[in-house]
Amino acid sequence: HAKWVLEIGKELAGRGHNITYVTRDDHLHLADSYPEIKAVSAGKAVYPSTIVDDVLSKPFYDIAKLVRKLLNRAYTEEMRFYRQQLHLKPDFFICDAFDDPCIDTAVQFKTPFAITCSGILHQDISVPYMNGLGTTEHATSESMTLWQRFHHKYVDFLKTLYYLYPELKELDTLRQQFGIPALGLNRFKQWDNALKLINSYFGFTPPQVLGPLTHLVGPVMTSKQKPLSHEEQAFLDSHSRVAYVAFGQYALPSKPEIELLMSSLLDQVERKQLDGIIWAGLKEQVAKYESRNPSTVWKFMTTTSTFDLPAPLFENYLSQDVFMPSWANQFSVLGHASTVLFVSHGGATSANEATFHGVPLLVHPFVGDQRLVGRALTLAGVARVHERDDCTFDLLKAQLDELLFDADGYVARNLTRMKILAQFGHRRKSYAADLVGKFHCLTMLVMQKSTHLIICRGAYVCC
Repeated sequence: HAKWVLEIGKELAGRGHNITYVTRDDHLHLADSYPEIKAVSAGKAVYPSTIVDDVLSKPFYDIAKLVRKLLNRAYTEEMRFYRQQLHLKPDFFICDAFDDPCIDTAVQFKTPFAITCSGILHQDISVPYMNGLGTTEHATSESMTLWQRFHHKYVDFLKTLYYLYPELKELDTLRQQFGIPALGLNRFKQWDNALKLINSYFGFTPPQVLGPLTHLVGPVMTSKQKPLSHEEQAFLDSHSRVAYVAFGQYALPSKPEIELLMSSLLDQVERKQLDGIIWAGLKEQVAKYESRNPSTVWKFMTTTSTFDLPAPLFENYLSQDVFMPSWANQFSVLGHASTVLFVSHGGATSANEATFHGVPLLVHPFVGDQRLVGRALTLAGVARVHERDDCTFDLLKAQLDELLFDADGYVARNLTRMKILAQFGHRRKSYAADLVGKFHCLTMLVMQKSTHLIICRGAYVCC
């Protein structure tokens, strides 16, 4: 999720600016593809490697509390880094929406700054129909019942306050150690005069009133995409209707989820709506469960049959129509003409890449805003989303039939519309760089060609 900001940084570097990317040890490698950007680490990773597994089954409030605790734990170290080890005085900060040390430093030093995120977290101009807490999959109140609206506006708000107040109070205590006034419950107070860059576009993001400092500049795609590997190219060229399955770098589906999702896809192959499946990381996911229990039995079903396969799964069954690379060139796979379906966790980057290529999505959300992304894509007519806990074979069959059979062309028409919007929005990368330059110029009154800009990305991923 940092790469789209690094793309803007690359554009700015090409205009003569000096760019420094401040991150954590576990994200330094993201700058390897950008030699024009200097990367420095503010310290060790904020989150443990098991963070996704730790929060998968927890409710929103527990996840938000844990994330805030971990961010607070890293606050002092990062604030000291900016003051003692950065060894430069930036002319402009570009801060991740959850990187409080970056935002606080920019405000304290009276340095202009921009805030980046993959979605609009805070409305400059508040309107009652927009939901901003993150506790519901509904971006707006349009399709919510009266009870759902009441619950979100009052009950969810009070629960969020109850869970997060101790951590917000702790954050204010940490701020005061550096001479920064407490913000109380309004953590967005410091955003008022900041430029907001959102890696999204209308059509994906619901219509709403935006202030003059909030700009949708996406979807920004990486300028250098890796081509298909020889194996990927050969598989896609030898099939005409392929489903691509990937759940990001961190999400690991459970054994029942693997069985259910694979069953539904094999059923589509059996019924001739698919003729191939690419599932990135499946072998590693299966091996993880089989290493824990060597006597594991895998249970699959289709409309006409059921079958049990003992471990090791891939020695007992390996269809020539199922390709399981450890890693896939996702952008290029989605861009191949044979890819007709993307089974995804609903990450913002994955959603942008799918709509950019006009590929429908079956969204199987895990954490964060993935349910919200899935619902937004469903409302746009290019996806179907379901809850992991309520998912059944019959539900998946019905959803896949709607996406793949598409009797009245409804999905195809919406894919064409979203593809045009996404590809048009992709051109806004230069516009984002223009905004940074003009905003700095207007803020400082005088803009020098050799100014030093700093990109600060906290470990928290905003999608």
